[in-house]
Amino acid sequence: MHHIEKINTDLVIIGAGAAGLSAAIAAQQKIKNVLIISKGRLFQSGSTFANINNQWGITFAENETEGDYLENRINSISKGTNVPYLSRILVKESCSAFEMLLSWGVEFQNGKDGKINRVAPCFCTEPLAAIIKSCKQFAESCNRQIDWERVKLLPETKAEKIIIKSNKFTGINASHKNQLIKIEARTAIIATGGNASVFSHHITEPGLTGDGYKLLEDIKHEALIRFSNMNFQQKVWEDISAPKKRFRLSCLWKPEYLFRSTEGKTASLDTLGTAVLRKRMTHVPISNLQQDRIVDEILLSLDRHGRGIEVINRQTGRCEYTILPFVQANNGGVITGENGETALPGLFAAGEVTTGMHGGDRIGGMMIANCLVFGTRAGRAAADFIQ
Repeated sequence: MHHIEKINTDLVIIGAGAAGLSAAIAAQQKIKNVLIISKGRLFQSGSTFANINNQWGITFAENETEGDYLENRINSISKGTNVPYLSRILVKESCSAFEMLLSWGVEFQNGKDGKINRVAPCFCTEPLAAIIKSCKQFAESCNRQIDWERVKLLPETKAEKIIIKSNKFTGINASHKNQLIKIEARTAIIATGGNASVFSHHITEPGLTGDGYKLLEDIKHEALIRFSNMNFQQKVWEDISAPKKRFRLSCLWKPEYLFRSTEGKTASLDTLGTAVLRKRMTHVPISNLQQDRIVDEILLSLDRHGRGIEVINRQTGRCEYTILPFVQANNGGVITGENGETALPGLFAAGEVTTGMHGGDRIGGMMIANCLVFGTRAGRAAADFIQ
């Protein structure tokens, strides 16, 4: 490392995705000195802005009926691995999060009637999710909400260590290229996203390393930080024979396809029955806790060594895909309270690095709602902690 730079701030936010930026937007209304550390370039990195589809969805409950359905679904598919009161907060404030995006000017895909089109998210049969038009348009809308007089940015900077003194958070050590930066802060919000990138097969964006989990792991014993659900990765089937070619999941329940290992062992899903296959059709990720996991277990049993499973068209005998499960996200993370507070005074967390709002399986579109709802809550709570 070269020379050391020292920075003093009230609040430091590690991460510049949906959770970190919503926290900054909430905090700037109460305090004047907010610092964001972004490992990449602002609005150009991370799953919020650089994801593979250039768009994402938010799931929300627009009324009491939708709210009851959504909360029941979360509790049902979580099978005791979620924290019900956190799930309830998420559902109740999900519509406010959606309306916040609308107030920012975020544009969503419309249906033929010209109204915002809502679709059924994974693990649901009711149309509860809305899809943004593009990540770029979201970035432009988000940028207009930030008061750059109150919020400062350290781009292409990596948080290296959380500093604790007398059992309280006091700062962050970070690095920019070969320069060490010592940041003294009164409070911090960890909003670093997930850790799917630590797995050998993943579909996260370039540059993601999952180091937010490591930051918290390093202080876990000292600060009594607790993690939960870390054994529940969210995996999706992808074609490894053509990197840019996504696997058509519908092949799993079409009778014209046979599945074969590299050793020649074959399996068919024909005998499972329509009820199981219909449940499997309601979600893209491989479930961790649902009965329909049996569909994927049959395929996983074909390939114990990660070499790939060939998807064979029975009529032509041709291999159309070679698939493997790729980690898309981790449903586990640090346990927080209702405002993102961790067990360490002065340290908050929000977004995919946390857990409890969902469990071992997660409804599609709920992570964006989670980032916005608990990012906003953490931003306000961190500002109140300072005051």
